[in-house]
Amino acid sequence: MKRNMIVTIGITLAAMLVAANAMAGCTVYRHKNYVGAPKAIAAGQEISSLERKWDNKISAVKVSSGCQLTLWKKADFQGDKRAFTGNAKFVGNRWNEVVSSATCSCQEVDQNQSTDRE
Repeated sequence: MKRNMIVTIGITLAAMLVAANAMAGCTVYRHKNYVGAPKAIAAGQEISSLERKWDNKISAVKVSSGCQLTLWKKADFQGDKRAFTGNAKFVGNRWNEVVSSATCSCQEVDQNQSTDRE
């Protein structure tokens, strides 16, 4: 009985780690405080030119644990850039509504590392 419980717990933890890796990524928002429709940017995704709906419209970002969102002021990853490794309710006056390209890169979640975020 004890062995079955340990196996079940192990399988559950492994499934949680797979799910955490699958959900890892970045999200941008049109308004500060995460207001407005979100745009997900998947782990490993590179957007050289944000579509018109999002170009020069980003005001807030959410970044999963172990990920980095890099924003550029110009298309094709040109101009000033800024990297975020955590959430930002507001990207700041200098970066508000000036982003034209973005990348989201994530490390795999280490099995010994917590996946909890505040």
